[in-house]
Amino acid sequence: MAVFNLLRLSYLTENQGYLTKAEQVLRLFYDAMEQNPFGFSNMLCALDFYLARPKEIVLLGEKEAPATREMLARIHGLFLPNKTLAGYDPHDSSATLPALLAGKTQIDEKLTVYVCHNFTCSLPVTDWGALKELLEA
Repeated sequence: MAVFNLLRLSYLTENQGYLTKAEQVLRLFYDAMEQNPFGFSNMLCALDFYLARPKEIVLLGEKEAPATREMLARIHGLFLPNKTLAGYDPHDSSATLPALLAGKTQIDEKLTVYVCHNFTCSLPVTDWGALKELLEA
């Protein structure tokens, strides 16, 4: 679980130190995982997360708004094992922005979602149908 968390933190914060530590642990346990995969199910999930690169989902909108809660419920309803979620409320001036959120803007004060993968982000979407297509692609 720790390796999984290090990998997630590396994507959310873009801190190379987290990624380096996760890679060291994955290399350390590689032979053991290969010989006895049943004993390393979480570690293998972390390895899959590392190799497949996660989809990074960015939500811009009010945290407690019904539209935000509904969109999050729908996202969590899909089987997307390799994903990270980052949210930002544009009305919260005290929030510290991770690099992933830099340059992302809200459309017409609506909940706006970006899907990023391999350092490339989609155009912003505001409805579930368009988001679902991006997530399932």
